[in-house]
Amino acid sequence: MPVFLSSLVQLPTISIGLQKDQKVGVLCTGGPSLSSKIIQNCGADPFRCIAKGLKDQPQMSAILKRDRGSFDNAALKKKIVEGALNMIRKHPGIGALLLECSDMPPYAA
Repeated sequence: MPVFLSSLVQLPTISIGLQKDQKVGVLCTGGPSLSSKIIQNCGADPFRCIAKGLKDQPQMSAILKRDRGSFDNAALKKKIVEGALNMIRKHPGIGALLLECSDMPPYAA
């Protein structure tokens, strides 16, 4: 029975819906840890993926560490949106975004 725990398995499907010259921007907690090998193992082309890590953001690290007791939801939303916009400005060929961390979907809108 297959179990799919990472949203990265959506990369091939997302890529199919893009033009050949477009890339998928991946927002994740740890950008450098998202290696080409991991992307390939998910069935995607690492050259069509651009990852940006957000774990250096104080509110994101508050969620990850879970030892602060609270975090600023509005500040986290702002940082995730800023991260996405900065990635798109730096790489205008991005045609879609994938939120890799399971804590990010509430900020997708």
